[in-house]
Amino acid sequence: MVEPDIVVVCDKSKLDDEGCKGAPDLIVEIISPFDRLK
Repeated sequence: MVEPDIVVVCDKSKLDDEGCKGAPDLIVEIISPFDRLK
């Protein structure tokens, strides 16, 4: 499973015990120079 580094959900009603229901408002993936070599 792939998970982003940072996920922002502004609407608390999207969140429950299992996680986020629906699309998050912002997703951030941090890429380092090492990651580019993969």
